Amino acid sequence: YNGINLVNTTYQMQILGPNNATLHSMNYGASNLQPFWTGGWQSNTVHSYPSLSYTFPALSDSATFTLKHFMNSLAGDLRTSNDTLIMFQEFKNYFAYDDGTCENGYYVMGTGGKAVYYYHLNKKDTLRAVRIHFDPAGNISLNQSYTFRIQVYTYQNGIPGTRIYNDSLKNVQYVKGGHDLFAEYELASPLILNPGDYFIGYQQFVAAGITVGFDRNYWFPGKLFYDSGNGWTASSMKGSLMMRPVFGKKPAVQTIKEYENSTPKWKIFPNPAHHYCIISSDDAAHVLHFTLRDALGNTVLEKSFNAMPARVDLSELSSGIYFYECSNDQHSLRGKLLIER
Repeated sequence: YNGINLVNTTYQMQILGPNNATLHSMNYGASNLQPFWTGGWQSNTVHSYPSLSYTFPALSDSATFTLKHFMNSLAGDLRTSNDTLIMFQEFKNYFAYDDGTCENGYYVMGTGGKAVYYYHLNKKDTLRAVRIHFDPAGNISLNQSYTFRIQVYTYQNGIPGTRIYNDSLKNVQYVKGGHDLFAEYELASPLILNPGDYFIGYQQFVAAGITVGFDRNYWFPGKLFYDSGNGWTASSMKGSLMMRPVFGKKPAVQTIKEYENSTPKWKIFPNPAHHYCIISSDDAAHVLHFTLRDALGNTVLEKSFNAMPARVDLSELSSGIYFYECSNDQHSLRGKLLIER
């Protein structure tokens, strides 16, 4: 942007289905943007606090939806690639309060300390595992000797009530490859839960606490409870614990299994890229599939590689922000790729 004049722009939002068809759209109208702000939000409240009310369609299986927020008619804007925000809303076989990215760590002090989250089941289902992102903070070798149990409690007047499940001891595992990966801990005995309210979490057996990943972008007051020896207390920390109970049948292939602490080390460089990028991986045993999508979610490039490193030609693509996905038959990785000319 030239940083001199007011810019009249229109703020819009779209929700795209799994096939990239537009399911819902909103136009929040036009407003003048100042050339710069010394602090605070844009004065137009419709743009700074947009309203959104939408009910997703009934699903028969897992699905991913794309939520796109973007500005139009930015005359004089020198870099339009940063005028769009993309969010992928996934409906899978697990519950998640977090967005999948660890910004901080959360722990409960005291041997026997507990942390649980509130969940509501609309239908009868089977709890078979819990995914946890343990934050690799402190002495990693020592931390991996720490033990914990997965536990389930009834709902009693807004707080955890009677314990109805106490799993076998498990060791802390760290998944290498990023701050968005989870280790999956299967229950010794899958637990059938009727429709209703429950608290699901863990109990630790180390006085110093076990650090779990903490997402600072989403906060749901009154849902996370801890007990460090003085009874249940609602957490006042603003954020979400990276802990996800998994329901339903066990899939034939799991992306991250218990006690599996390594994933392929995929690297994509240079980023920003100009006319090409390089993909490297330490996994030579599996075919790598590479998909690139634009800001609208449209697939613009698909490639498969049998050998690493691999060179991807980007010369036919315009400058802008793209979203890539690397995958094989066991793992997947998503990220953002900026193309500049």
